[in-house]
Amino acid sequence: MVVQPAQLLAYKAAVLPRTAPDLPPGVRAEIGRLFPDTAGEIDRAWRNRWVHNHEETTADQAKSERRQTLLRQLQAVAVREHRFNRDGDDCIFSG
Repeated sequence: MVVQPAQLLAYKAAVLPRTAPDLPPGVRAEIGRLFPDTAGEIDRAWRNRWVHNHEETTADQAKSERRQTLLRQLQAVAVREHRFNRDGDDCIFSG
């Protein structure tokens, strides 16, 4: 995904007044599809920190935090799948 200058300006405008920036529709849909229980929770946590705690963040920090959170969720799913399906036949991620 290539970030256009207009998108960067919109992100900057959203962050400066302490409002959560909107994700592109495709990104939001993909995250919601892959992580339906956690995507909204992550967005709410970011919004609360930006709006109520007046915390400042950079795009790189936000990207890194989202990546870490999603990786933790994937690890939790993998551990659960390993425990319940030791033989691997009924894994929810089987193709």
